[in-house]
Amino acid sequence: MPYYVVSVLIFVTSSIFGAYTRFPRFFLVLGLLPMAMLALLRGDVGVDTAVYLQEIQKIITVGEYTHTFEPFFEALVLLLSIFFDSPRAILATLGLFTTLFLICGKIDKFQSPFIFCAFLIPAYYFDMVMNGVRYGLSFSIVYFALPYLRDRKDLKFIFWVLVAGLVQSSGGLLGIILYVLYSRRWKVLIACSALFSLVLLFTYKYFLAKLENYSGLYTTSLFSGASTLVVTAVSLFIWMLDPGTRKNTLPACLILLSLAVLMFGLAQYSYAGLRFLQLINFAVILFFIVSMSAGRVTLSKITKISLVGLAILAFVLKMKNFADSAGEGASPFVPYLFFWEEA
Repeated sequence: MPYYVVSVLIFVTSSIFGAYTRFPRFFLVLGLLPMAMLALLRGDVGVDTAVYLQEIQKIITVGEYTHTFEPFFEALVLLLSIFFDSPRAILATLGLFTTLFLICGKIDKFQSPFIFCAFLIPAYYFDMVMNGVRYGLSFSIVYFALPYLRDRKDLKFIFWVLVAGLVQSSGGLLGIILYVLYSRRWKVLIACSALFSLVLLFTYKYFLAKLENYSGLYTTSLFSGASTLVVTAVSLFIWMLDPGTRKNTLPACLILLSLAVLMFGLAQYSYAGLRFLQLINFAVILFFIVSMSAGRVTLSKITKISLVGLAILAFVLKMKNFADSAGEGASPFVPYLFFWEEA
């Protein structure tokens, strides 16, 4: 646990110090290095790491698309296998790609570092690069594409969303949600809903099977789902209570809040609900970022203080989640082990 806490404190401290210099982005990247090194040098750490190592080895052995993961993700694994014969090295490189997409997205000069430094990195970075590697890479690509959404470069944004969806399908869904909410093109939402309903009509057996698979992974934790819902709902309420932030974003915030509650309800029946609830929470973070980047909103002092308090709570809950799973499974987050410490 100390590795995680100390590295995040270094990141936050470096980011705050950098804000008072001429080179804030340099100090932000510098502060991220300890966290990145923990991801790159880890052993069997991260709940899904053991599974990914096994599946990557299978893809390397087969040498072609195995239909285990989305096509672009497997293509990346096969491409990297030309240079590395170790699944661990490939997994670390995929985490490096995620880190680079996050950094390249943050370098955008019009983007405020506030939400990125308070919420995205402390609450999500370790999970994105050390656990849900596919969703981490996919979501980081959507984050990288946010400037295109802000600048109304729809085709470029949609291209990157498509790439994200081919890495992990939920990344495509995240991109669609952001596109509709930010552009306010409700006709797109209606069209996508109709298309999804049509696809579901012909493939509902497949989705039911996936839902059953998720429900059988392990018993859904009510507290885990509730904590994510609380962080999501409170962040939206803070946003909506400030007249400056509410003015141009109220409809989108209400939709995100409704989706969060709906996914929490689904989480009581299937682990898939937790995954979708996490997606909505991430969508809230990215929606705040792009709204601030576009100059649509200006945070008041009380709003910033409230969001900082909530960000601290979100980080504490994440660390508690890590601690509660200590020693469980083949590759828990706790205790942390470097790769050379493996037996």
